[in-house]
Amino acid sequence: MSLLPNELIETGEVFVASMQHVLANCMRMSEERYGKLSKFVYSMVLAEKPYMIASPKGVQHAIELVFEDEVIRDFVFTLGFTFLARWGGLGRYSELVQALAFAVSGDGNPVRGQESLVMMPAEIGDLLPDPEGVLTLLQQNKWLVTLLMIQLFVLVPEPPKASKRNVQDQARDTTNP
Repeated sequence: MSLLPNELIETGEVFVASMQHVLANCMRMSEERYGKLSKFVYSMVLAEKPYMIASPKGVQHAIELVFEDEVIRDFVFTLGFTFLARWGGLGRYSELVQALAFAVSGDGNPVRGQESLVMMPAEIGDLLPDPEGVLTLLQQNKWLVTLLMIQLFVLVPEPPKASKRNVQDQARDTTNP
């Protein structure tokens, strides 16, 4: 069984609310901590590739991202705790992991005795997570699931655009002594 679309939407809403809660508490601790976590979230959403996080190279990279910095590690673990405590139990978690594992794994699992019809170049397919191993990996590493959830559900805000007035004011400031 897998999560239905409406259940996945609800999951995203609970996850985003959980993240807002954790980030708000971090901001109250210090602006520096909040800034570091904001950069981490932006990087997870905009720079990291979700289909690589569960690959062997990607897992090593994720370990470095999360476990080399205590602030990041505590954020990921607290976010995972907050989300899972608000969202649901083990059965739902298994369904979520199945959906994520299917989404990030490579194509193909040929039926024994049949030729594979996967048309992806082998050198690319070899970089992607193994369809069978990724399920176990995610079931045993909730922190990786949390990273994938950041990528799946977090929409980073657009950077502020400079208004024409601000640009003109800045130009005046540099031309007038």
